[in-house]
Amino acid sequence: MSIASSAIQGIQRVVALVDLENILFSLPTLTEESVQIEEAFERFSAWLGQIGDTKAIFVFGSERSIFSRRFDFQKLMWFPILCPKIKDVRKGYRFEINSRERDTSDENIIRLWGVLNDMCGDWDVLCIASGDIDFVPMARETLRRGKKIAIAAIEGIPLSKELQEIASVSKAGEPMIHYFYPVK
Repeated sequence: MSIASSAIQGIQRVVALVDLENILFSLPTLTEESVQIEEAFERFSAWLGQIGDTKAIFVFGSERSIFSRRFDFQKLMWFPILCPKIKDVRKGYRFEINSRERDTSDENIIRLWGVLNDMCGDWDVLCIASGDIDFVPMARETLRRGKKIAIAAIEGIPLSKELQEIASVSKAGEPMIHYFYPVK
């Protein structure tokens, strides 16, 4: 179904931005039995289908996390976007201090969201798959533009209160919030 025919028939068009690093970061706190990531991704895709016509799911992650799940993303027809870890070095008086790698997923998600708004705003619902408070301004701006917000996070892991409050309400009257885990 084309975007134009979706709009004519009143079907909501959905775009999802998945912060894979945020999701995978939460996994160590979960028991091994409950972690069935491929099934969780399939459930997420099905949930988006209940909201409307899923136009694209973009998944953002490091080289390692994207590469290790590349076949899952291919099977699900998700668009993986590599977000390299960048060395963040602060110069001290005589030596480098606090040398660590910085995750670039959040900034790339926000950058793609800007492109989606500027070049192809023909969508109705933005799903943010992350519990990260960094996405609150993006979500608020999306609402200001007359679009809806869906949130996907991990049950048992703190979801930003602000994101919970921003989630739009579905046609059934429920907040559009999906939890990846546990897989039931």
